[in-house]
Amino acid sequence: MKKAVFIVIFFSPFLSFCQSKTDTASINAIVRSIDRLSKANSQSYSKFKVVTHKKVKEQWLYFDSKNLSGITISYTIDSTAYNEKYYLKDGGLIYAYESEIFFSLPAGIDQGTKWAGDFYFSKGKLIDYVTLGHGKSELDDWDPEKEILQGLKKRKAELALLK
Repeated sequence: MKKAVFIVIFFSPFLSFCQSKTDTASINAIVRSIDRLSKANSQSYSKFKVVTHKKVKEQWLYFDSKNLSGITISYTIDSTAYNEKYYLKDGGLIYAYESEIFFSLPAGIDQGTKWAGDFYFSKGKLIDYVTLGHGKSELDDWDPEKEILQGLKKRKAELALLK
């Protein structure tokens, strides 16, 4: 009996980790499906807004099917290209992606990713995330779950006005 208790206690964190990886793997499969379906069925929108006293053009792609949908927003400020992606299943967020990429304006050359993040959600909660580079994820008070969910809410409201 002591061995069984030890096994359960010792391996519980590992089982939880494996479950998270399985969840992210299934989410990645859904994201790939949305990407495939959206190539032929996306609606495109453009929106102009003022950010830090500069006129910025946002490019929107929106895909919606029976139970899967995706929103992609791309824009450039100075020499940094920003990209936001939100993937939903049955109306709930399952995955979000953000990136900031520097490039040389005169040459139009990609200078590399400054910062990027992949965010996995289940039942309205952040279950896993990975970031790369230097950016907001290094701040002590950064709350990725709150920021992503608020960003999605804001973007959904903007999309409703575009349609």
